[in-house]
Amino acid sequence: MLMHPRSPVAVFVLHWNQPEACAETVARLKAQSMPTAITVIDNGSGPAQLSALRDRLGGVAAILALPTNRGWGAAFNVALRDWLAGSGDYCVLSAHDALVSEDCLERLAGALEVDATLGLVCPDYGDGAVLRYTRLRGLHARTMSSKANGSLERMPSAHGTLVMYRRQCLQSCGLFDERFFAYGDEAEIGLRAGRYGWSSAMVWGARVVNPATSTPSAVVAYLTTRNNLLITRLQSGAGWAWLRLCAKLATGVRGQHGTWRHPRVWRARVMGLLDFAFGRFGPPPVERL
Repeated sequence: MLMHPRSPVAVFVLHWNQPEACAETVARLKAQSMPTAITVIDNGSGPAQLSALRDRLGGVAAILALPTNRGWGAAFNVALRDWLAGSGDYCVLSAHDALVSEDCLERLAGALEVDATLGLVCPDYGDGAVLRYTRLRGLHARTMSSKANGSLERMPSAHGTLVMYRRQCLQSCGLFDERFFAYGDEAEIGLRAGRYGWSSAMVWGARVVNPATSTPSAVVAYLTTRNNLLITRLQSGAGWAWLRLCAKLATGVRGQHGTWRHPRVWRARVMGLLDFAFGRFGPPPVERL
């Protein structure tokens, strides 16, 4: 179902030091058939990048400039608190490099309009990736064949690149858990919404492309390792989190699995395991990584 809301949908785009990519994302969002009110949250970019962002946007979107990089969830929380104090049924949170299909937002809003149990919805990536959650593996992606455009794929949470949230869902389950900093907070909020009775889903045919690099990153490896365990603890309890920690530590000692083979990534993952064990969360320890 395609629909147009009575008022513009609030769209918040999180930017950090990628003005060209962000400008293209905003242009794609602005070109949607659905009316939007776009705010770019600059997450402590350098002065030159922030200036370039202002030049490239040319006034088509408001800019909320934060003095420091607060991470994914904490930065969005700044904007969401103001939005929740106002009006509007839905809002969209987007990365600065999320390239949407021409009817993406309309399809997402249509899904929320039809099913009142949906608290958050996301587009599909075009690669058949569907999220699943188990206590042993945590939140992970499986590949499946695409379904008809507009059909829903129920998932335990939404893909985080671009998500549309229902106001009542955020009011009941709360905002992002700022302990994560990044990589995991967008997944945890969907799992938490499920515990409050809200469903998450992917809308087939509402497409987003998220250009990414496959180069192993020590910071990303650290955050995903630490934060995936935090998700398991919050969702399934401390016992399952410690079981997964021991399994990951055994894998790390062997150092023979996937990205564990890269020395810097191996060290970052071990640091992530240890920091989870000692309850160290928040921004990554970049100087140690």
